[in-house]
Amino acid sequence: MKFKRRGFTLVEVTIVLAISSAMLVMSWGFFTLRKSIVVDDAVDQMVSSIQSVQAEAKKGLGPPDSTGFNSGETIYGEAIEFSNNSDSSTGGRCAVGQSCMIVHKLKTTTDPQYFTEYESYVINNAQNLFYYTAEPSVDSGCTASGYNTCFSNTAQDKSKDFATHWIVIRNGSGRNFYMDTGSDGGCKSGTVYLTSCENNPNKQGLLQQAITNSDSTTAPGELKYYIDIDMLNGSSIKSRRI
Repeated sequence: MKFKRRGFTLVEVTIVLAISSAMLVMSWGFFTLRKSIVVDDAVDQMVSSIQSVQAEAKKGLGPPDSTGFNSGETIYGEAIEFSNNSDSSTGGRCAVGQSCMIVHKLKTTTDPQYFTEYESYVINNAQNLFYYTAEPSVDSGCTASGYNTCFSNTAQDKSKDFATHWIVIRNGSGRNFYMDTGSDGGCKSGTVYLTSCENNPNKQGLLQQAITNSDSTTAPGELKYYIDIDMLNGSSIKSRRI
């Protein structure tokens, strides 16, 4: 009496495992690629948002009105603040678990030496991306390229962020400069800011804003980018992988 063979041979099992492994590798590769594309899109959206604010400031949009402006006051420009703070108890305005850009609209006071904020709004960033920034530091590469100051953070230490630092975009000209809005930053006088900071060469330069997918001061994360803003030539802004 003959018996029918049951089960699979070693060769058949090996072929199935090989095909399954290949499909798993392909699926993981597709997932990784898709994730990378989504993050690329999110970073590009950041760049687009900054460019939109720049364009808005250049055009001087948002004309003075009776509620926001007093006699003698005019539009000064707009400023972008990069923030990782969503804790309302400490003044955070970002969506929970996200970073954001806070756009400040600025006006001169009746004394043209000073300007102040009259309005602001928040642009939340997607894909759990966070900013890693640092205090200004002079870098030979920046100086050799004609920059007085380089604003960067190669160590990606999120504990040093732009909590009191703005990139100011001048109305009309689109001229950019870096401003510390803290009391010891040299640009703040009481509740107003000094227009003279615009002409300080150490307030201009190249901003290298690091972006990561980690909200930790010790673990920068795997997806890392730079957003470069050339504040010497205000129209130049681009993103790149680190």
